[in-house]
Amino acid sequence: ILIQKDWTLVLYNVMNKTGAWSVLYFIALIIFGNYVLLNLLVAILVESFVNEKENGTANSDNDNDDKKHDQQQDILADTLRHTHSDRSIPISSKQYFDDHAKNLTEPESNIITNTDLNSIVTCRSSVDNSQYSCNQNPSRQENKDGHTNSNTNGTEQLAIGTQSPIIDVSAEVNTQLESKTEKLGERQFLNYTNYIFTIIFTIEMMIKITASGLFFGSDTYLRSGWNAVDGFLVIISIIDLGIMHRYTITSSPQSNTTSDIVGIVTVFRLLRALRPLRVINRAPGLKIVGPILFSSFKPIGNVFIILSIFFIIFGILGVQLFKGKFYYCEGSLAHNVTTRHQCEAMSNHRWRNQKYNFDNLGQALLTLLALASKDDWVPIMYMGVDAVEVDMQPIKHHSETKLIYFISFLLVVSFYSINMFVGIVVENFHNSRIPQKHNEEARKLRKQTKIIERQKHPMSELPYYAHFSPWRKRLHDICVSKYFDLIIAAITGIYVVTISFEFYLMPVILDRFLEYCNYVFTIIFLLEFILKIVALGPSYYFQDKWNLLDSFLLLALIADIVLENMMSGNIFSINASLIRVVRVVRIARVLKLLKMVKGIRSLLNIVRETLPRVRNLGLLLFLLFFIFAIMGVELFGKLECSQEEPCRGLNKHANFKNFGIALLTLFCIATDDNWDDIMRDTLRQDDSSVTGENKLMTMISPIYFVIFVLITQLVLVNIVVAVLLKNLEDSHKMTNNNDGNAQTGEEIELQLQVDLHDRNNFEQ
Repeated sequence: ILIQKDWTLVLYNVMNKTGAWSVLYFIALIIFGNYVLLNLLVAILVESFVNEKENGTANSDNDNDDKKHDQQQDILADTLRHTHSDRSIPISSKQYFDDHAKNLTEPESNIITNTDLNSIVTCRSSVDNSQYSCNQNPSRQENKDGHTNSNTNGTEQLAIGTQSPIIDVSAEVNTQLESKTEKLGERQFLNYTNYIFTIIFTIEMMIKITASGLFFGSDTYLRSGWNAVDGFLVIISIIDLGIMHRYTITSSPQSNTTSDIVGIVTVFRLLRALRPLRVINRAPGLKIVGPILFSSFKPIGNVFIILSIFFIIFGILGVQLFKGKFYYCEGSLAHNVTTRHQCEAMSNHRWRNQKYNFDNLGQALLTLLALASKDDWVPIMYMGVDAVEVDMQPIKHHSETKLIYFISFLLVVSFYSINMFVGIVVENFHNSRIPQKHNEEARKLRKQTKIIERQKHPMSELPYYAHFSPWRKRLHDICVSKYFDLIIAAITGIYVVTISFEFYLMPVILDRFLEYCNYVFTIIFLLEFILKIVALGPSYYFQDKWNLLDSFLLLALIADIVLENMMSGNIFSINASLIRVVRVVRIARVLKLLKMVKGIRSLLNIVRETLPRVRNLGLLLFLLFFIFAIMGVELFGKLECSQEEPCRGLNKHANFKNFGIALLTLFCIATDDNWDDIMRDTLRQDDSSVTGENKLMTMISPIYFVIFVLITQLVLVNIVVAVLLKNLEDSHKMTNNNDGNAQTGEEIELQLQVDLHDRNNFEQ
């Protein structure tokens, strides 16, 4: 139940025996056992990695902390003195410097670098010139200074680089169409386009090599990792064209070397599928997420070593316990069989082995990976429990003590070791944001300077409602009061409750009552809209995104009434599904209730702020799906399911016969749904395939699925967790800062008075 594998079957069986109230037990167990305790384990692991990182750097930084702190305060004090040198703003006291120096010495970033000093000095210089703006990215000046020296590279990027993403994607679309095309005309067209794309990529590589050199030098072609990847893929494409050209000339389908050549061609086509990696270097969003992902590989390698040790230990133990014992008799009378000899002596019976077994260390590691993913692990566990001896038919629940082996593996590896990936990815994501934190500190310094300026020179602009007439001001005060919002929120709550009363085949009286309620609520919300438009004005009203949502939902309510009356009056022929869609949109009004709660509003803001960052991650994830879908079509596109060789995971909804369904299959695998059965189907011997290609498929299949599962389920998904955690932390800090804004204003006003007194004494 805690692992959530088929736990609903247990729930339904218990409910049938004891009653519906037993569902409360399972809900409490899932919430507190899985969502709280197991996630608490993940939180402890993440905190352990952060503490270990801090403890590892504490010894080397303690000796320099005081010196760097003094250095920060000196620079900050000097900066602010230059800021107020025109005497329009008083010089800040030492206490003021101390308060603002804390912004530059937060626990997350207690090391001041030359880049930080340069950013502060640049800010100071800009303030000296009466320009209250800071250079938040000192590298921009370096880029500006080096602009003249990079004209060649800029021309090269403009001529070729800007077209490369479209060409790369077009080339990959050509590759995935080429994989399974059988028509002669289409095959020739795709071959010609493959020649064209290869020529374009080759010309691009040669231009870059000519412009910057090949290897010797600091900025040569091969010094860039992305250029090395581009060059490798271009060479692969050229070799692939050469092999295919030689194959079409010298080989025939009846040749003895056909299977070997087909295997070689398959390998190079798989390598060609990596060409979308070129897009990462040319898409700005992917260049942000890509380095974070790649930088995670090194620390993940340490965790992978630990996991490998556990896997090998449990794998060797599993071989000792279960080698040769997962065989079983297949046939109509298999329940009467006890030994292998009896099974083979009977007609229409076969002595077969399970796809997941412990016959050797390799098979054991593959079986343990399926167990660690917690996908369909229960049948594998019961195979071990039912195992008797070598060449013996399994007996149900023969040795229940072997459950200790499987439960121990899940506790040590699945619950603990694999969750270490979460800690690694989160900690690495936080480290990657350290440069951005320095820029944020510069923005904070500029913001504090502007606050002092506003306090010294109060705003001369009047509020937007200053020119309103007396009756409109009273209406404005009513509409912006919290009591008005509470009344509307209460009405919205009643409206949501009335919507929940609807059900299939409800009485006519209830249907008519809900219809009249809908009219009443629509009139109330329309009056609210009109009052706020009059009180605030259209321009100010629509500046609030919540008001935009209210307007949209009001239009949905009115559209629902109009469409329903038109359909009942037979005025126009309207699809009933359109009305259902409009009614579903009405449920979104519950969001108006959520904005009244501070905590929920904060979470909604987190979701809104996370979407742009998750978008880049989604692009990278789609690129990964794109590559693996092409590989899957090339490897497993010819697999056929039959009565003699039935498939357990592959079916008409999950297969690799074309690019689109391959993407859907990979999405199911990424969500940890039945991926072990799909991999099991790809490991079987398929006589319909070419021999060489079939052998290659059975060798590459475990590598293909293991890499995809590790990247999607353990790395990319955990980066999303890291983004959410970081935004949640930032939201809490922002909330705390907003709570202290009133005190900050008063403190600044008092500080200005003290500074003015200090300056007068200094002048005297």
